[in-house]
Amino acid sequence: MYSILGLRILICLIIPNSLAFENKRLETFNLPKDTTVHLVVKEEQATFGGGFGSGGFNLTIDYEEESTLDVITKERAEQDLSYETVDEYGNKKDIRVKLKHAFVDYLNEYSEKLKKAELDWDLLEEHRRNRRDVFQDDTRFPITEAEAFEGLPFSAVVTFNIGCSGILVGEKHVLTAAHCFHDGKKYIHKTKDIRVGFRKNKTLSTYDVNTDPSKAFYWIRVAKLNLPAAWSITRYSRKGALLPVPLHDDYAIVELKRSPDNREPMDFSISSHGNVGAGTRVHMGAFDEQSDQSVMMYRYCPVAYEEQSMTYQFCDASSSASGAGVYIREWNGLFGEFDRKVVGVFVGKHTLREGSGREEKVNAALRLTPLKFAQVCFWITGSYSSCHV
Repeated sequence: MYSILGLRILICLIIPNSLAFENKRLETFNLPKDTTVHLVVKEEQATFGGGFGSGGFNLTIDYEEESTLDVITKERAEQDLSYETVDEYGNKKDIRVKLKHAFVDYLNEYSEKLKKAELDWDLLEEHRRNRRDVFQDDTRFPITEAEAFEGLPFSAVVTFNIGCSGILVGEKHVLTAAHCFHDGKKYIHKTKDIRVGFRKNKTLSTYDVNTDPSKAFYWIRVAKLNLPAAWSITRYSRKGALLPVPLHDDYAIVELKRSPDNREPMDFSISSHGNVGAGTRVHMGAFDEQSDQSVMMYRYCPVAYEEQSMTYQFCDASSSASGAGVYIREWNGLFGEFDRKVVGVFVGKHTLREGSGREEKVNAALRLTPLKFAQVCFWITGSYSSCHV
């Protein structure tokens, strides 16, 4: 019988170098149970009528060249995990989370393990790419075969009737971007008016494509929106200037009125420098083809820049791809195949500004950090400890 070390050596010999080092698995993540309390602090009717205006949703982000996994305080974790919900009738609940120290201690212990693993991975890589390298090559091509929507990953990709994208990560839960529904001050669309579209696994006639491409989807109503409280908190600089919405909190879970027919959700996982660093290939699907919205466009490209909460790349995408799930492929040596894991949310094209003042247009994706992973898990299952990496 092989020893554990022997098995690791054998796997590295069997798997090509590019796979052995590019597709890294994270430490096991398993939050302790019964360490949180949820308090409803306000119930009211949601305010609608928001929007980002003619300029659209485009921010200028100051790039931090080196980022570290900071110590998570109890206050910060409670703020990050607090959230609000809006149901189909417009009833809004502001929910504040109180944590026991065991919850926060585990998060910091896990972060330390991540840092150590990232250092080990960096030492193992023979040809490590610099974090600041820019990789301009990318691909984007249509998925036209109806059979492609019978299984993962394409069967989990969704579109919204309001012009955004998302990905199914629970039995009836879709991960997407907060800015599709809320501009930081007001909700943009009434929950009862939002529909989520799943591509039918059949080919449309030319007439249907030209007259009504929405027939390519079956549509499901939304029961509830879940957004982080931090997305709608008004922020000011030290000089008193109003700050833009926080891009690193631009995520949401949409709960559907019913489960989609025969659709398996995608697995989701934590994103860190170790498994989604500069040079890592990321994948994304969205219905963002302007000439035919019934066509799903699939693309992949490497991460060009990275920060603690965000990754930036140059995958081609239009505004209707906002909210799309960003996923990676991890090599599963036990089964000899790739596992696909959603590790982020595409949040649109933004301007990245370096310390020198140089600016560059990039496509941004929010990372599922340990805290965000726990939040998404709770919104889907009602428990922070039900999801594991």
